[in-house]
Amino acid sequence: RQMCIRDRTIKDADITVTSGGDALRSTNDSDTTLGYLVITGSALKLTAGEDGIQAETTLTISGGTATVTTAGGAGQSISDDTSAKGLKAGTQVTVTGGTFQLNCCDDAIHSNGDVTIFGGSFTIATGDDGMHADDTLSISSGTIDITRSYEGLEGAKVLISGGKISIVASDDGINAAGGSDQSGFGGFGFAPDAFGGSGDYLIRISGGVVTVNASGDGIDSNGDIEVTGGELYISGPTSNGDGTIDCDGSATITGGIVVAAGSTGMAENFGTASTQGSILVNLSGSAGQAITLKDSDGNILASFTPAKAFGCVVVSAPGVAQGGTYTIAAGGASTTVTMESLIYGSGMGGFGGMGGGMGGPGNRG
Repeated sequence: RQMCIRDRTIKDADITVTSGGDALRSTNDSDTTLGYLVITGSALKLTAGEDGIQAETTLTISGGTATVTTAGGAGQSISDDTSAKGLKAGTQVTVTGGTFQLNCCDDAIHSNGDVTIFGGSFTIATGDDGMHADDTLSISSGTIDITRSYEGLEGAKVLISGGKISIVASDDGINAAGGSDQSGFGGFGFAPDAFGGSGDYLIRISGGVVTVNASGDGIDSNGDIEVTGGELYISGPTSNGDGTIDCDGSATITGGIVVAAGSTGMAENFGTASTQGSILVNLSGSAGQAITLKDSDGNILASFTPAKAFGCVVVSAPGVAQGGTYTIAAGGASTTVTMESLIYGSGMGGFGGMGGGMGGPGNRG
């Protein structure tokens, strides 16, 4: 049965709930200062036909464990008037620690406002988004393993400053846009993502290690993309209708490591406002073949082993600079480029000619 909690803190509790509706719910929607739920150091086992935990205003979780299954888990279908999310709040979801096993038909973590992850260990399988914020999704620490999703991380702004994140997505790995809710259920009568370009949308990666395996775009922003630090590795799409990096605004890199391998049709590189060099080349390889970037002295600046076959590679790392010569290799194939400018190869699909023998700036050695 459902457990309704009116503006309370759950501390050091052991709770098991099986419910045809929401499992845990804070119901006060008449006062904006209430309707919250704070869970500290508790062990939760929740099986719900609808939401696992639902707070009208804010949901805060510190420590403990939570095993949550909603509407039969990932891969199941729900009606268009049903919400079957794992952790859900009206204005803010905040997690500072804990261990979470989330198997959800709908979004695993969802807020109509912000989601902030300060720590914790998450294993997520979902039929829609792994983590979704209508406004800002911020991750500064923790371990996040999204084994199944429609889109892995989604928000108007997605800000990653730390943590270890692994994403498997049937559409975009990371998406900054105003998508419709339950967008992963297009085949079950729901509207697909309805996005509009806006400078308010942003993906910023400043720290952490992020690995994406996406069937759609690896990272996709309807605004800008900024990489200032950390590490980003993408096994991108095999179809030519998507790219490893996609944005409607500007994509800049000023630090960090990026290796993105995918199809050639919509390949896109970082832009000229970047202060760290970035290379885009045609280079084919199979799943499991390591990609390496070496400087002229043979030092390895970056490496990554994609989970899918690929036809082109975007690679950037500290040490890639204008005037330098670099070799990108995968399997028995390699391409050597000399950087006549800081950005080598600007992409296709309306983004100009690609480098590495594809009409872009720079010389191929």
